[in-house]
Amino acid sequence: MAITTTRPADILEWASVDQLEPISQLPNKQEPTEELKLSGLLDNENLTRQHYNYLLDLISDWVNYFDTFHAVDSVFTTTDASETPATLNTKFGGTWVDIGELLTDAGDGAATQIYFFERTVL
Repeated sequence: MAITTTRPADILEWASVDQLEPISQLPNKQEPTEELKLSGLLDNENLTRQHYNYLLDLISDWVNYFDTFHAVDSVFTTTDASETPATLNTKFGGTWVDIGELLTDAGDGAATQIYFFERTVL
């Protein structure tokens, strides 16, 4: 499976609504027990539908949280001179602008150029 840095177009959402299943009248999501969380699934154990829905809903909540947590006013730094606002738009989405660069010197005569970009629009 290839790793991509292109932002997916689809928003992750799964079992975001709490409801009772029509036939069993059980909740559609249930947090796994501490024992199951610690051990994970062992041989010949199945993950219940409620646990599966709970886990995917929790994952989607965290993905969406991090997606919005740093969505606006994000700063990206790099030493890669080939990075541009256009490449960051493609990699991370939103609208990025070049906010400057800094030439650093650790005192050993080897200077490093650091480039700064800011995401201004999600």
